[in-house]
Amino acid sequence: MTIGLLPELPLDRVLQVGNAAGTGARLALISQPQRQKAQELAQRVRYLELARSPGFMRRFARAMSL
Repeated sequence: MTIGLLPELPLDRVLQVGNAAGTGARLALISQPQRQKAQELAQRVRYLELARSPGFMRRFARAMSL
């Protein structure tokens, strides 16, 4: 939130989930219903070219000082 990577939300709404990608991959491998959920979600995901968003490169460059 400090660098603008995440939206400003109350801290009680933010939860660290650890290795979510690894957990999701394991679930997809062992569970047909979970694999189906993942496939449905993949159909709803859209690509967003951040470099074309107004002001992104300027904000990104400012955050590089971290």
